[in-house]
Amino acid sequence: MKIQFILLAATSLFALDASATPPNMQPGMWEITTRTEMPGMPMQMPPQSIRQCYKNENVRDARETLPVDKTCKVDDFQQSGNTVKWKVNCKVEGAPMTGIGEITYAGSRYSGKMTMQGNMQGMNINMTSQYSGRRVGDCK
Repeated sequence: MKIQFILLAATSLFALDASATPPNMQPGMWEITTRTEMPGMPMQMPPQSIRQCYKNENVRDARETLPVDKTCKVDDFQQSGNTVKWKVNCKVEGAPMTGIGEITYAGSRYSGKMTMQGNMQGMNINMTSQYSGRRVGDCK
């Protein structure tokens, strides 16, 4: 009985460590491009690119690298290897929006997507954002 308890405890600790393993993302300056599509809109938005510095402490927890507005609440975060999935709840101009996202990290690159739905001023909103990130150098 004692051996079974020790094995169970060791297995549980291993499972906790495995889920806490950081994704394969190198620290440094990253350029992140977002392409957003909204069906029904008269014209599509052009791609947006930003540069973001990710330090060692940021890449240790994939939650720190998600392309989610800070006013949104991330729920149901899951990580399997280098892929993370999450759900998000936001308020956009007072209107609730919900969404799901997924990113796969590959060292100096990542790609992913997030879909969001909501209702703004009586109009249903559906958005899909495609993300591509690449490390472009060291932080300055």
